[in-house]
Amino acid sequence: MSQYALRLPNSLMEHVKKLSRQDRVSMNQFMLSAIAEKASAVATEEYFKSRAARADMARARAVLQKIQRLGNPPLPQDEMPTPAPAARRRTRRSVGMGSE
Repeated sequence: MSQYALRLPNSLMEHVKKLSRQDRVSMNQFMLSAIAEKASAVATEEYFKSRAARADMARARAVLQKIQRLGNPPLPQDEMPTPAPAARRRTRRSVGMGSE
């Protein structure tokens, strides 16, 4: 197992201590879980981006039109959305975790 020295702002360290006590786990276990959760979220995002890059929208629309011709019109919540502007990523500053 590897070791890594981690510097945390005092406020974040206190928050982690409090949360790990509430979860009745060690701070080490709490941080490992948090890191694993973040790594999984990033991997999931990358997976869906790679799948979206391979998407053939013309083919998908053809399938949907075929279904509609068979008498199954899309429900209101099934309509293709118009592209939305890219969401702004939250930064440490925007979530209130400044350094000390």
